[in-house]
Amino acid sequence: MAGTENRPFADAGARTVYVIEDDMAVRESLVFSLEAAEYRVLAFEAAEPFLATVNVADAQGCILCDLNLPGMGGMDVLSAIIQRGSRLRMVIMTAFGEVAMAVAAVRAGASDFVEKPFEQGQVVAAVEAAMATRLPPHLLRSGATMAKAQLALLSPREREVYDSLVAGRLGKEAARDLGLSPRTIEVHRANIMRRLGMRTLPELVRLSVLAELHD
Repeated sequence: MAGTENRPFADAGARTVYVIEDDMAVRESLVFSLEAAEYRVLAFEAAEPFLATVNVADAQGCILCDLNLPGMGGMDVLSAIIQRGSRLRMVIMTAFGEVAMAVAAVRAGASDFVEKPFEQGQVVAAVEAAMATRLPPHLLRSGATMAKAQLALLSPREREVYDSLVAGRLGKEAARDLGLSPRTIEVHRANIMRRLGMRTLPELVRLSVLAELHD
């Protein structure tokens, strides 16, 4: 843990990022990049000291958390902040091959996810986008009608591909499920992104989550 004391505190400011990462080299690199982007950064090597130190019910800002940590993992942290009614945003960091778990995290309320290895600028951009959101996804309960209208723009085949993507099945896996070639999946994915005006998988997942909500 770096930059904290072992006692609860309520709020370190809206431009605070709480980094939870057990790899010291990665953690220090993230701290450097985020501080260079003028964020206040509080770093932890595990979830337990973060939850013991930060009063998440009152804190503002964004959590940048590895999905797989010794002890409590990223999903545990997400569950804890939701249970405590926190307005903290959360960006998940995942290893290669964990897309399905990352999608589950977004569906559960995370703002975004980034896959390792990643460019530091990509992480900063994800944090900035999460911070710009008016409310964290797990507290958002409006927009279902608009989301459903957007999805209605897709053709039946595009909707099948969309549903496969937001379930965490990518590339060859989605192609196998739908009896299509991986190249065809990529073409449909590009068309879906263009038709919906979106650029990333997390955006597609959030649209799916919104469409399932009731105003």
